[in-house]
This record gives sequence, C-alpha cells and structure tokens, in this order.
Amino acid sequence: MTVFYKLQKTTGGLPINSKMKVMPVRQIAVDFESLAQKISVGTTFSSADLIGALEALKEAMIAELKEGGRVHLPGLGYFSLSIKGEVYQDAKTQRYRLRSPRIRKIKFLPERSLMKRLADTHFANVGSTSSTSKPLSEMEIDNALRLLFAQQQVLTVGQLQDYLHLRHTFAYRLVKNLEMKGKIRNIGSVHRKIFVPGEALNIPSE
Repeated sequence: MTVFYKLQKTTGGLPINSKMKVMPVRQIAVDFESLAQKISVGTTFSSADLIGALEALKEAMIAELKEGGRVHLPGLGYFSLSIKGEVYQDAKTQRYRLRSPRIRKIKFLPERSLMKRLADTHFANVGSTSSTSKPLSEMEIDNALRLLFAQQQVLTVGQLQDYLHLRHTFAYRLVKNLEMKGKIRNIGSVHRKIFVPGEALNIPSE
C-alpha cells in the first residue's frame, strides 16, 4: 500500500524558503459498497446490513451537526461544522454580526490512535514511477469519471491524468477511447478539449 505524491513549485501563500510544495496524487475513491464487501468477509454482517447502518449513521450525524453538535466516532475522530458569512458592524449597537450564515465546510479532527495506525504509511514520488501500478479496469475508470463529474461539471485531460496517475500519452489515448465509447463528450475545441458526461456513462439526472 503506497500513497503517491508529486512536488510542485509554490505559487504563493507559503513561506519564501518553501520553493516546492507536496501535492498528494488522488487515487480512485473506494465506494462504501466495496468496503462493505470487504468488511462482511469474516464477520456476521452482510453488505446490506453495513450499507443500512451507514445510511442510519449518516442521517444521525446530519441531525447532530444541524443542532451545532460535534460528532465523535471512536477510533476515527471528530466531525464539526465550519461557518461562513458576511461579518458587519451594526450601526446602532456597534456590535459585530453575521449576515447570511451558512456552512463553509465540515471539519474533521482525527484521533491520535488513527494517526498512529497511519504512521507506517509508505510514500512514493510519482516522478520516480512511470505509471499506475496496475492497469485500471473499465469499471474503475467509469467510477472515477462519475466521482469527478459529481464534484465538477466539466473535466480536462490533465485532471483525469492527475486523478488516475497516468502517463501523458496514455491519458490522451484513454480519453480518445472514452470519447469513442460515448462515456465523455467534448464541448471545447479540438486543441483545448473540455469534457462533460456522455450518455454511455449512465449518470442519473438529478
């Protein structure tokens, strides 16, 4: 098990003496169905039991976070909300107030025990490797596309290359193949391609 990273030149926001910054290379996200199958092996829980439990846990966490609570999952860590909005000073009272408060993000603070379990993680620089350790299956590529399009409306070749940790030439061959299969559709130009989901990717409409 290896975490891949790459080094990039800093573009600001970091100390002057930090000429390079470390960027983790995102791998394909593992969905809970896959995790449930692994957990169910050697336990009395079925995949359906685990998926149902996660759904119940999710709803309970949402309810607690909406009440301003801090959710603690033993062995993992703490979840809490970060709030943003427009801070202004009331003309009459001179007190500071917040206009249009909303959720900025969900903060996660890992437990020390979790960090200790991760302390022996192996790291590798993508600059010293040629490509992904094993060929990606069509299902893995489709799942990666669905996840990326769930996070953003359009996709570029470079973004897919970085996400899947691919060689430059292989990334372009993969994109051409995906276009031919109707998995992605180019809405940009011939020389500057920008992709949206194709009909063959079967992304359910909201």
